[in-house]
Amino acid sequence: MQLQALLRSVHTFAHSAGDVTVLYRYDDEYAAALEEVKAAHNNCNFIEDNDFKQQVISFLESSPGNCFFLVDDIVFRRPIDMDVCNDILKNNPDVLTISLRLGLHLNYCYPVNSYQQIPDGQVQQGFFLWPWRAGSHDWGYPFSVDGHIFRSKQLLDYIRHLEFTTPNSFEAEMQKIPHYFALPNLTICNVESSLFNNPLNRVQDAFQNRSGNVTTEELLTRWNDGLEIDIEKLSRLIPNGAHFITELPMRERQ
Repeated sequence: MQLQALLRSVHTFAHSAGDVTVLYRYDDEYAAALEEVKAAHNNCNFIEDNDFKQQVISFLESSPGNCFFLVDDIVFRRPIDMDVCNDILKNNPDVLTISLRLGLHLNYCYPVNSYQQIPDGQVQQGFFLWPWRAGSHDWGYPFSVDGHIFRSKQLLDYIRHLEFTTPNSFEAEMQKIPHYFALPNLTICNVESSLFNNPLNRVQDAFQNRSGNVTTEELLTRWNDGLEIDIEKLSRLIPNGAHFITELPMRERQ
């Protein structure tokens, strides 16, 4: 159900993003629902996760320009223009990443349950630029798998030596990168965020990430009842954090 909402929001608000690959690992009871999502999104590449690090590296090796990662409880809430983002990264080597999840309305960090100050920076043509080392919490966390756009080759150079086996360990390992490399100093985001993460549940135990209490079993039941998440209603929300828990509006699956 969450993957369906993510993919629908990608095709609604980020249709210029290029090829979409879904790397998945599902328990047997969710397999039938996954097949329905695959059929509804046959313009995406679905690949079973069997060697996560090597598969990520292969994706980056075959990506000629830029890339970003998403997790399945993300929803896009406003359009992005990838041509503009690509031009920014091409012409500004001092920019490390463009964040699709950050915006000037985000003053709360959900994972640590804390206020976060908007860093000093500049607004230019609808974008906000700031030195990421001067940011706190989400504002000082450039290596996120929640919609941060990177130059594929540059990111590949950063991660080859890291050891990771899952999305969570991938993001955790990337936090070592600033200790190994001299990095560009700036991060850019839109004045208003393009997506948010709705962490209603946690589907792994290795990392005790803060989350809500909506179970995957509940969502599967709703899916089997013919319902889906209404992304249009979610797009009207203005979150105060990159992670923002909100009740899922439902509608009949279309």
